[in-house]
Amino acid sequence: MLTQVKLNISAEMVACGSSCAFGLCEDQSKLYWLEALPSEQGRVVIQSIYLNSRSNKIKEIPINHFKDTTYSVRSRVHEYGGGAMTVTNGLIAFVNALDQNIYLIYPEIAEQIGEQAGLITALTANTDTTVNISFADLQIAGTYLYAIRETHHPKVTTTQNIVKQGTAKQDTSNVINELVRINLHTKEIQIMHQGYDFYISPRINPQLTQLAFIAWNHPNMPWDATNLGILNLENMDDIDNPYDIQASFVKSDIEESILQPVYAPNGDLYVMSDRSIQNGDRFWNLFKVLNPNQAGYILENVFQKSADFAKPAWIFGQSNLAFLGKDHALLSYVKTGNWSLGIINLSTQEFTAMPELPFCEHDELITYVDKDTQKYTAILSVGLPTAASQVIQIKLNLNNKIIYEKLLPLSQDSRNQDPLDQNQKDNIDNMATCYCKPKLFEFDGYNNNKTYANLYLPKKTGDLPKLRVIAHGGPTGQASSSLNLNIQFWVERGYAVLDVNYTGSTGFGRNYRERLKGLWGIADVIDCVKAAQAVVAQGLVDPNALTIRGSSAGGFSVLCALTFHTTFHAGASYYGIGNLASLVEDTHKFEAYYINALLSQNSKDLSLDDWNTLFKERSPIEHIEKLQTPVIFFQGMQDKVVLPNQAEQMAAALKNNKIYTRSYYFEDEGHGFRNTKNIIQALTSEFDFYEYIFNKNSPSPKQE
Repeated sequence: MLTQVKLNISAEMVACGSSCAFGLCEDQSKLYWLEALPSEQGRVVIQSIYLNSRSNKIKEIPINHFKDTTYSVRSRVHEYGGGAMTVTNGLIAFVNALDQNIYLIYPEIAEQIGEQAGLITALTANTDTTVNISFADLQIAGTYLYAIRETHHPKVTTTQNIVKQGTAKQDTSNVINELVRINLHTKEIQIMHQGYDFYISPRINPQLTQLAFIAWNHPNMPWDATNLGILNLENMDDIDNPYDIQASFVKSDIEESILQPVYAPNGDLYVMSDRSIQNGDRFWNLFKVLNPNQAGYILENVFQKSADFAKPAWIFGQSNLAFLGKDHALLSYVKTGNWSLGIINLSTQEFTAMPELPFCEHDELITYVDKDTQKYTAILSVGLPTAASQVIQIKLNLNNKIIYEKLLPLSQDSRNQDPLDQNQKDNIDNMATCYCKPKLFEFDGYNNNKTYANLYLPKKTGDLPKLRVIAHGGPTGQASSSLNLNIQFWVERGYAVLDVNYTGSTGFGRNYRERLKGLWGIADVIDCVKAAQAVVAQGLVDPNALTIRGSSAGGFSVLCALTFHTTFHAGASYYGIGNLASLVEDTHKFEAYYINALLSQNSKDLSLDDWNTLFKERSPIEHIEKLQTPVIFFQGMQDKVVLPNQAEQMAAALKNNKIYTRSYYFEDEGHGFRNTKNIIQALTSEFDFYEYIFNKNSPSPKQE
């Protein structure tokens, strides 16, 4: 059971404090954002405030029609979603989680107070019951809304083994992704581009004459290789089928990842690309898109820096650049896992790194013109090591030095929200002295490569602390040093926590990320094992109380570590993978080929027998007799990325082998937990699970 000593960080605080502002949009000097309400099973609502530089008090705009629980903003395109809300000239458009249709809130009613019918109007309506349609990456321009549409047609059942020679994948031909636009008046939908497996980031220039977008095909992921396409929108209203117009694509002689197209106020187009090589590595850097003599689009490097100015495109709507006028732009970048800000002079191409700021992670960088000062201002979501995530605004002073101020979260007396949730959030910032700051921990990982982790050490009590190693998801993810209340929960209870940026992680360049190719389940696992062994060797933790926890791909790392190694004494798998053959059969389109490169560097040369052999070699379920360590499983029954059969198979096999295990299945959860009750139960059950293992006087947690 939980210790009786007075604790500051409760499971309720972890659950209620986990929400933050995301999906930032600025329109007409108002900031709009999305926020999940843990007390309403993670329902996502639209919030907004006035941005008034003449007033120190920020006034919240009530959007009361979102009290109707029918509405929750979330896109399911790629299953991970993003880009589910946008605002232009007071018109709000959003994707509703329940039916995945797009809805509009018109400006004349967007600020109306009180409960009235008809405040929200449907823009799309799927009348074909045989297909499921979702939208993402909404962009309003003129009389159109541009979006990515994903259509799931009925799957053709076949007895043929889906693992074919040269590829390990699910047949996803029934899922079609397209770039579309919707007439805001007639609601007519036109296909702007089709033919690629995936599309993201439709962006329209200020003159409404050009549309840029990113597209790519299997077997690539967007961080492997993508294409930048550009469509001419002039005179397109007179064409019945806009997609008949040929798009132009940037010429490239190499396999490169191009992301985040963005138009400057003057219409110049910029992107992030990792085509340039620096010190033997490649990083996402800023490029300008040119079309000299109308002979074809090319990329011109604005400047070079051994740092990533973009993130892997797991979700829609990411942005690492915001313009601060016609000559300057603010950039967010990560180097060796650490985030920083810098300013680029677009005229001279001179880049200036900003002085060290207290923010350790950045996201969703946008820009707007202050209506009072007529100066460009950037808005940025930031993470801090000892405070809740914040949204700040950044301006340039007369000397081109940045000044910033906090916008969000709002204080309790200035917002309309469940007071229980807000009290928990206010407590988060009032407890800064209670939090443990992480230390960068370097160690020799797989193949003796330098590898990184964030190490959290609890206050000394005389006894060495238990260790909790975390394997992040992805595997193309990153262990952040921003405040994580889940981690702080464990540290306060006497655990050391080691959050590992194993081989394959983001934030360290393309080489670090691609070192995992062909070695998934090997290099990442050995990194976690060696990380634990390194802190043991330094005498920092109890060598007889080592645990490991991971979710999704990190759950696969956990199960591999417990199956093929003997370092850890217990583990927790959150919607983790135990059977690779089942994953290939069941996973969704976005990641249908992802496993190819992760398991083999020569996937095109593998036969059916080769794939089956590889699946058996790497899958923990195929070596279940080796897993002699207690494991606790947590799984959402609505998960479309890692299906529930993964946890069910592993748990049943362990029980059959008389290995102590516990399993929790949440009927209302998908890939990641949003319901407060479920988050609390998972956290406390995992804690009780370890307490029972390491302290036999504690009762075993109840089986769900």
